Amino acid sequence: MYTDGKLVTAGEKTRLHSDPFGVRKYLPHRSYQGYTLFSPAWGDREYLIDMRGLVVHTWEVTHSNVAELLPNGNLFTHNCGSWLEEKTPDSKTIWRWEGNGDLVAPNHHDFWFGGDIVVSLAAKHEPAVRGVYQPGTEPDSMRTDVILKINRNKEILWYFSFSEHVEELCALAGYPMPIPYMHRTRNGSFEPYGPSD
Repeated sequence: MYTDGKLVTAGEKTRLHSDPFGVRKYLPHRSYQGYTLFSPAWGDREYLIDMRGLVVHTWEVTHSNVAELLPNGNLFTHNCGSWLEEKTPDSKTIWRWEGNGDLVAPNHHDFWFGGDIVVSLAAKHEPAVRGVYQPGTEPDSMRTDVILKINRNKEILWYFSFSEHVEELCALAGYPMPIPYMHRTRNGSFEPYGPSD
C-alpha cells in the first residue's frame, strides 16, 4: 500500500526504524548497494525503492506489471498486452508502440536493447494451423506468439512466428503430429497434456 510517499510493507515491530515502512532486515555489509524497481501486478504506478525499502521515485503507468529502468533514467514498460512505452522521470510518454494491423500488441517479456532496439513477445491472430490438431478438434482461429525486433521508428526489423515453425518445435519437444491431447488453456490457445489429464 502506498501512503504519504512511502510503501507500507509490514508492521512497525519488524522494522529497522519507527515508521511502518521499509524492509524487515537490512545488513549493509552483506548487501549490494543500490535500488530496486518493482511493479505491482496490473498497477498504476511503478516504484523505485532504496535499500531500506523507502520509495525514492514513482512513475504513473496504466495497468503495468513489468518495467525496466533505462540508462537515461527513463522507464520502459508495457500496458499488460496493449502497448509498450517509454516514460520520462515525470511520467510523460515519449515513445509508444501499439502493434499494427497484423500483430496484436505485446503480451509480456519485452526488452530494450541499446538505444534503438526493442525485442518483444507479441501475438498474432491467424487461422489454425492444419495438421496440428486431431481432425474435428481444430479451432477456427488461434492466437500465435511472435518474437519481434522493432526499432524506435516502430519498424519491424525481424520476427519469428511460432506457428510457422510448429512442426519443428513439436519435433524438438517430442510431440507427435497431430498432437493427440489438447487442452484449452485460455482464450485462443491450446496446450498438449498427457492422456490422463
